[in-house]
Amino acid sequence: MKAILDEMLAALSRGERVVLSSILASSGSVPRGAGAKMAVFEDGRVLGTIGGGAVERLSIQRAQDALKNGGSNELKSYNLHPSEVASTGMICGGAVTVYFQFLDAAKPETTALISHILTLLQTNANAWLILAMRDGCIWSMGTYDEKNGLQYTDALTLEQLQPMLQNRAVLQQGPLSFYIEPLVVAGTVYVFGGGHVSQELVPVLSHVDFRVVVFEERPEFCTKERFPTAVDTVLGDFANIGEKIEIKPCDYVVIMTRGHMADRTVLAQALKAHPAYVGVIGSRKKIAKTNELMWEAGLTKEDTDRVHAPIGLAIGAKTAQEIALSILAQIVEIKSHRQLTEGFTPEIRAAWAQCRQAQTDAVLATIVSRHGSMPREVGTKMLILPDGSTAGSVGGGIMEYRAQQLASKMQAGKAAPCQLAEYSASAKEDDAALAACGGSMNVFLQLLKEEENNEA
Repeated sequence: MKAILDEMLAALSRGERVVLSSILASSGSVPRGAGAKMAVFEDGRVLGTIGGGAVERLSIQRAQDALKNGGSNELKSYNLHPSEVASTGMICGGAVTVYFQFLDAAKPETTALISHILTLLQTNANAWLILAMRDGCIWSMGTYDEKNGLQYTDALTLEQLQPMLQNRAVLQQGPLSFYIEPLVVAGTVYVFGGGHVSQELVPVLSHVDFRVVVFEERPEFCTKERFPTAVDTVLGDFANIGEKIEIKPCDYVVIMTRGHMADRTVLAQALKAHPAYVGVIGSRKKIAKTNELMWEAGLTKEDTDRVHAPIGLAIGAKTAQEIALSILAQIVEIKSHRQLTEGFTPEIRAAWAQCRQAQTDAVLATIVSRHGSMPREVGTKMLILPDGSTAGSVGGGIMEYRAQQLASKMQAGKAAPCQLAEYSASAKEDDAALAACGGSMNVFLQLLKEEENNEA
């Protein structure tokens, strides 16, 4: 995303216009999900992708027409079902909603916002992009981050925003709809060791917008010239890494120093910080010996079980380039799982993990607003599984039952994959008589599917 925004900012600074195409929602089998972006420039360049194939081709044509004729923002849905093959030429069996945003250099607030987003991408703090839409057009675009709060938008309050931050989704509220997209999932990748594998790994991590810091004891292996894409190179003692850096739970640790003893020294310190990821390079024999030494040092089997060793996904990697690729893939997998599960209860996390393993769909229900006497607070979540069972609860009773019914329809393809449902216990209805709490709540339901990574 950073590369796209950099080029967009440069083009706008030259007085040129740009069309940014973004997938706001998707369902079924589609190449790219919500958040995928593509920029089309006046000189004919295209950066990024929203999935390739006919949808991307039609989207590029639409963007080019807008640039030529002085276009406006618009929302367009594409069906990829076999029945629509005549119009799209695609048989994936899903659907995407694409928003075309016409960006004009004549509006300085646009340039300022993009500059602000680029600044956020360089920080190590969670940040989100917020789009407020009315009648299918964006009328307000801003950001939220944990340091600065809401910026460039007054379309909603922080109280309204908070329960929406866990979901990348379109949320309808009266005449307005809001699209919330994570910009930054906090976390620095600390690479311990500046050898040849690190030289291959750091650039590819940086290329996919990870913040990378290289830590080394040897001055000649710890230079900005050797790692030009790293945000920092730290020269320090492997035995006392805490003197120079602080590893946080949101960080990722890659250990591949000059030798086994140094690896173990760093690992013992890293595990105590409980980072999101710890990976150690080496053979299974080396790892087994390392685990024994960690246990003798007072760490538990639970501690060592969190270590990815041998490091990287098992793709049969041999060369430094292949090993770097396997590590990158593993860290991306961990990051993606964090986006899906951070802030969720262990029960929901476990249930969702089982669904992913079984390749089945689930529906996530989140309370986004409540009024009157209600058993659960805003932000409470419940996962509805394919067999109708649940993990978590949004309050029980008839209102939870109705949410389960709607989820069943979504899983069967009989309802849209994103729903905002209002449930009231005060209305003069039979259902209301069964719920005596006297309040109401709005529940956002989202169908969770494993995204396809292949071209349609």
